[in-house]
Amino acid sequence: MAPTVKSHRCLRCKAKYENEWRLQKHYSRSKECEARYEGYLKKKGEAAYHPSTSMSQPSCPTNQPSSFESPTLDKHDPFRPTLLYDQGRATFDLPNLRTPPGEEDILMAQPGTGNENIPPEDVPKFAGSPPNTRRTYGYATVETHPNAARVLRYLTPEPVVLLDNPLNQPRLFETGEWLCELPVSNADRARYFEIGEHKSNLPWENLTSFYTSVDALPHGPDWRHKSIVITTSEGTEVLDLYKRCPVDCTRHLIGLNRLRSHMHYAPEVHYRTTSDGRRVRVRGDMCSGDWWWRMQDLLGGDATIAPIILATDATLLSLFSGRKAWPVYLTIGNIDKEVRRRPSEQATILIGYIPVADLSFISNEEERREKKWEVYHACMSEILASLKEASKDGVEMVCADGAVRRVHPIAAAHMADFEEQCTVACTYRTRCPICDVPHEGRGDGQGEAKIRTRLQTLEALQHARRGYTWTRHHLGIRPTMPYWAKLPFATGHSSLVPDMLHQIHNGVFKDHLLGKWKHILGDQTMDERLMGIPRFPGIRHFKTGISSFFNAKWRGTESKAAGKILLPIVAESRPKDAVCAARCLVDFMYRAHLPQLDDDDLAQLGEDLAEFHQVKQVFISEGAIDSESGYDGIPKIHMLSHYVHLIREYGVPDGFNTEISERLHIDYVKLFYRASNKVDPIVQMVTMLQRREAWLMQRRRLEAAGEIEKRPQRMRSEEETKDMNGHDIPQHEEHEDKECDEEGDVGRQVGEDVGHENDNRQGELASLPTSRKQCHDFEYHPNPTIRYAKRPTKPRVYGRSIICDHNAPDFINRVKSYVSGLPGGEEHSRLLNEDFRFGVWTRISLQHNRLPFAPLVGSKTDSVRAYPAHMSRRLARHRPSTFDTVMLETNPEAQGIHRMSKHYFFRV
Repeated sequence: MAPTVKSHRCLRCKAKYENEWRLQKHYSRSKECEARYEGYLKKKGEAAYHPSTSMSQPSCPTNQPSSFESPTLDKHDPFRPTLLYDQGRATFDLPNLRTPPGEEDILMAQPGTGNENIPPEDVPKFAGSPPNTRRTYGYATVETHPNAARVLRYLTPEPVVLLDNPLNQPRLFETGEWLCELPVSNADRARYFEIGEHKSNLPWENLTSFYTSVDALPHGPDWRHKSIVITTSEGTEVLDLYKRCPVDCTRHLIGLNRLRSHMHYAPEVHYRTTSDGRRVRVRGDMCSGDWWWRMQDLLGGDATIAPIILATDATLLSLFSGRKAWPVYLTIGNIDKEVRRRPSEQATILIGYIPVADLSFISNEEERREKKWEVYHACMSEILASLKEASKDGVEMVCADGAVRRVHPIAAAHMADFEEQCTVACTYRTRCPICDVPHEGRGDGQGEAKIRTRLQTLEALQHARRGYTWTRHHLGIRPTMPYWAKLPFATGHSSLVPDMLHQIHNGVFKDHLLGKWKHILGDQTMDERLMGIPRFPGIRHFKTGISSFFNAKWRGTESKAAGKILLPIVAESRPKDAVCAARCLVDFMYRAHLPQLDDDDLAQLGEDLAEFHQVKQVFISEGAIDSESGYDGIPKIHMLSHYVHLIREYGVPDGFNTEISERLHIDYVKLFYRASNKVDPIVQMVTMLQRREAWLMQRRRLEAAGEIEKRPQRMRSEEETKDMNGHDIPQHEEHEDKECDEEGDVGRQVGEDVGHENDNRQGELASLPTSRKQCHDFEYHPNPTIRYAKRPTKPRVYGRSIICDHNAPDFINRVKSYVSGLPGGEEHSRLLNEDFRFGVWTRISLQHNRLPFAPLVGSKTDSVRAYPAHMSRRLARHRPSTFDTVMLETNPEAQGIHRMSKHYFFRV
C-alpha cells in the first residue's frame, strides 16, 4: 500500500518542512528523495485509475525509435528528407540541413496524426498519471498534469547592479527617453546637443556619444545577420536575413517576472458543471488543449513545455515604392492569451525579417514562384535552427517564478492568413492546407477528410525526388521541403490555427454573407436599412451605409460592427433560407469568439455549420454565386470545418487571431521604417527596435527601484476593452480601467459613500432579481451594479430645462411624490419647483458580474445614456438626443413588459 503524505514531510528522510515549496526544493537537491517521491506518485496513479491495456498509451521517449517511423524513411536511404536547395537551380550558402543518420526517429515522432477525435470523457485517460485538482473558479474545476513543470532548483533573484552609465540617473534617463520618443529626425536630435545650455548640463557631447550610452544598456536577444546567395543559370541574387535566436527569445519571455501571475507551466484540463449536473470539458487558454497534454506525456515528467507560437505576415511598407517587409513574430503559449495579444505587454517578440526576393532574372514564372517558396522555407529553417536540439533535449531556463526548469521550446502553432498557410503547409492554393480534401467537393461540407500528416507530406516529397510525382500531385503538395521537416515534434499542417480575421470577418462574413445579401437586397435597400438602425452603446451606426467603402476601405473592424446588426436587417426578408444561412454563420462567428468553449458549445458550433450547408444553395439559386466552381471556390468556408478539431487541440481561437500580428506591424515595422532614411532600412529598423527594448527594460528597472514614477496607463477604447460579444476583456490588476463619464470623472459604485440620497434606491435595485433566482434553480437573471461618476455631468440644471429638453413633463410632480414619502420629506418637497436646480448625469453604467454558467468569461458593462440634442453656436444640431430604453423587473409575478425610456439621472 502506498504511503500517505502527512503535512510537508519527505517520504525518504522524514525531514519536515514548513510548506510545499520547501519540500519541492528539497526533492530537487536530493536524487534519492526525488526518486522515492516519483515512485510514490506512480503507485498512487496506478492505484487510483487501473487503466486497461487497450486504453493505456505509454509515452514515447525521445531516445528510442518512434512507432511513427516509416519503412521508406530508412536512415541509409539517400533520398531521405532534405531541403531541395542543391538541385542546380539555386544555391544557398546555408549550413548543411541534411538530416543526420539516426535522427529520423526524432523527426518523425509526433504526438498524434491529427485525426484523433478524442471524446471528452476519455481525456483523463491520457498516458501518464491521473491529473490532480489544483484550483476552482466558481463552477469550473481545473486539473493539472501531475508530472509537468518539475522544478530543478530555485534561484534567489540577485539585486540589479546598474552599470556605470549616465542613463542610470533618473533625470538623465527621462531626458534621453523624451528625446528618443520625439517624432523628429536624428539631425534634429543632434541639434539638441549643440545648444549651449544643454552642453553644460548633459554628459554627452553629441548624438553619437548619446547613442553609445543607449546601446550599452541591457536589451533583448541579439540580432544576427546572414547572407543568402541564390544562384541559377540565369543570374544571381544576394538576400540579407536578419534573425534572432528563438531559444533566447523563449528564455526572455518565460522569465518575465512581471508576468509571473499570468504564466502556465503545465497542461491543464478544465471542467464545468452544467445546470443539469453534467461535467463537461472546457477549452480556454492553450494549456487547456489536448496537444499540450499529449506532448507532456511524450516528453516525460522532467520536461516543461514552452509551446512556440509563430506569426508571419508580409506587409506593405510604402505605397509609392511598393517595398514590402516579411516579419516573423514569436510568443509562447505559457502566457495567458489575454496578456499575449496585448501589444503594450511586449509578450510577443520579433525574431526575424524574411527577405522579400524579387528574382526578376528568372524568366520562367513557375520556376520563379518555386524559388520564392524555397527562399521562405530556407529562411524559416535558418531562423528556427536552434530549436532542433532545444526541442529534443531541453534547455534549463529561469522562469518568471524564480524556478529553474528544463524547458523544451517546441514549434506548436503558426498564425497566418490562408495564402501564407498554404505556403507553410507546402500546398497549392486550390487545396486545403490542413486536410487532403480534393478541390472538387471542398465546399460540400459532407463527410470529414483526413488531416494531413507530417509523414504523409515528407513521403510524397521523397517519392517526387525519385521521379514518382503522382502522390505529390494527388495531395496537392508543392515541390518544396517545408521548414518544419527538421523540427522535432512539429506537426506542420495541424499547427495552422484558426484565423478569425481573414477567415471569418473579412472572408466568410464580408465577402460571402454580407456581399451576397447586398446582391439580394440591392445596395440602396441595404444602405437604407443600415442607416435606420438606432444608435446604441457598443453598436456602430453606419450613417451613410456601406456601399461607398465596401471594397476599398473595409477592415475587420467594419466586419465586426456589421455582424452585430446584420440579422435585424435581413430578418423579415426573402428567401427564408438565406435568413437561416445568415443566422447560422453569425451564430458560428459569435460562438467562435467566446473566451471559453465547452463540449456543448463545440457541438453547437458543428451544428451551426451543418445547418448552413443544408440551406446554402439558396445563394446559388438567387444568382449571388455565379462562378462555375460554386462553393468549391470559397476555401474559407471549408476552413470553418476544422475549427472544432483545432479548438480541442490548442484552445479557443481568440488567442491566435492574426489581428495580433497586424497590430504588431505598426510597432515593429512601419513606425521604424518611417523613421529610417529608406536606404537599407532593415538594418536601421533592427537598431531602432533594439534601442526601444533597451529603453523599456531600463524604465522598468528604475521603476522597480523606485527611482522614477510609473507611467499612467492610457484609457483604452471600448473596442480594445471588450471582445466581440461585448464582454470585458480580463485585464491586469494594475491596468484596470475605471468607468468614466463624458467629462472623465471616476466611476462610483452604488453603495459607496456618495451621500444618503442613494440608500433607498440601492436597496430597491439590489433586491429586484433575487426572488426570481431563488424560485428557479436553472434560471439566472442579471443583477447588475449601478456605477456613475462622483460628480454630475451638469451640476446645476433648472427643473424647467429638464421638463423641456429631456421631454419629462411630469418630472416635478414625480419628484415631489417621492420626496414626500421619505421621513421628514414633506417640508422639503415644497421647495421643489421649476426654478429648483438639480444635478443631472448623462450616463450611468450597469456592471454585470461573471456568469455562473461561464465563470471564466469576463464581466460585461452596459451603458445607459440620457442627454438631449446639443446645438452649436450657429444653431446647427451637433449631437442628436439619446434616451436609451431600460427594462427593470419590479414584480416577478407580473406578466408582460412595461417599456420605459430613461430621460434623466438626477440628484436632489
